[in-house]
Amino acid sequence: MNEINLKKELKRCYLFKRLSDEEIDRIAAISIVREMPKKNLIFSEGEESIGFYIVVKGLVKLFNLSNEGKEDIIQMVKTGEPFAYAACFAEGKHYCFSETKQKSTLIYIPIFQFREVILKESEIALKMLATLSNQIIDLERMLKDSHANEVIFRVACFFMKIIPEGISKSDLPLELKFDLSKSQLASKLCTTTDVISSSFTRLKNLGIMDVKGKKVILYAPDKFHLLSNSSDNS
Repeated sequence: MNEINLKKELKRCYLFKRLSDEEIDRIAAISIVREMPKKNLIFSEGEESIGFYIVVKGLVKLFNLSNEGKEDIIQMVKTGEPFAYAACFAEGKHYCFSETKQKSTLIYIPIFQFREVILKESEIALKMLATLSNQIIDLERMLKDSHANEVIFRVACFFMKIIPEGISKSDLPLELKFDLSKSQLASKLCTTTDVISSSFTRLKNLGIMDVKGKKVILYAPDKFHLLSNSSDNS
């Protein structure tokens, strides 16, 4: 791979997307292109982390091994994605194994040379940290959304248990007594009052139910089954 392609591949990686052409040149100068066959072990859990990688072509599997030798896959790293980059700013050991799933082309960036570069040009480190900060914010948002979706399923299951059997559409809307406060329900469902409030709002907007004080008004309780079944299949 010539230098022009190397620079192009580095710029494709989100770690370096904020870097200028001149800054990319600094990283390209210390980068090494490695061709690896299928099922090649790149590093093992517990090895000293002395560099990080970017997948140019192919697929890399990150995994752990149980005491019984069973693989627990952590991530499949695809084209353009980096891995083992925790070593960028902190010394340590690899927390997992990595192996090529296909014949792969990787860019390897030695950590000591990389640190020399960012010591001389701190702007590179600041730009990378800004990108990583955005990644963390996106991850937090995803986790929050995932938790909210999980809670609404738990709320659906909870209310399914208190709905009288044998109700028909002619019984709707159905008003039920509901003695639990939001904080008590949140405690039962292992979440927060804010998430319970958000779940109630979503259920109201979906036309399923509404909570008014110590009353629950059911409009379409059959839709609870759809939510709970989605949870089972997720």
